Amino acid sequence: MNRTNKPTTASKPQQPRRNKPMSAGKKRKMEEAALNAPTQQQKKVVVTETEEYNSDDEKIILHPIVEFLEQWKNDRSNWTFDGTKQRTLINQCLNAQIIDGKRFKYFLEYVAPLVGFDRVKLFETCREYVKTQRAAAQKNALHTLPSKERKLVLTDKSIRAKCVNEMKDILQDNKRYKRAKTVMRVLKATDKDSGSRYNLEDFSDVRDTDYEEKNNVVEKSKNENGEEETKENVNSDNESSSSSDSSSSSSDEE
Repeated sequence: MNRTNKPTTASKPQQPRRNKPMSAGKKRKMEEAALNAPTQQQKKVVVTETEEYNSDDEKIILHPIVEFLEQWKNDRSNWTFDGTKQRTLINQCLNAQIIDGKRFKYFLEYVAPLVGFDRVKLFETCREYVKTQRAAAQKNALHTLPSKERKLVLTDKSIRAKCVNEMKDILQDNKRYKRAKTVMRVLKATDKDSGSRYNLEDFSDVRDTDYEEKNNVVEKSKNENGEEETKENVNSDNESSSSSDSSSSSSDEE
């Protein structure tokens, strides 16, 4: 049986794709992603949570926002504003591996006259971080107490003082926590001069020695049948600690 081969037609060459113009929103997202992407040095450094809080200035990671901040401080005439870099700078301000102690002081000068949404966002982010870290420190401090003392922490002042001192020791080693508090203080102190309309000075300060009274206390007891029961009580004692915040702004800025 003879088979006839069909003539093969030459494939048409592919036409080169025309690049569509990139929208401004997509371009901004790509720039932010490039700035927030970890550098090669950043990928090589593996740190635990504790090491990250206490990272030394020697472990500096090169980042584009460092040049942006340095030029603003030392070469203002050639410096140009970049909203993307400013947002990245705000997001990284608590990271001592990117912004060391000296540049953190530059950052405080930079954000002091800041106005608009970025100013409020920075304040709220730092405030939420402070609350979260204080809650974690309080929880860890409670776990250092014996179970009997833990139940009396809201009624016995000596036990509460013991817990508060443990909280202070934990927070004293948290560099990001201290930086967040410093940023909040600077923003509040300069709020009127900056022309901000959000009245940040009306926000109450959060002290290291403040003990969160509304805390769930778990009590274990046995019923009539000898079975163990777990009861959770929510305490809302209004008595607050009279101790003052021993942290100073000079130690927070490092």
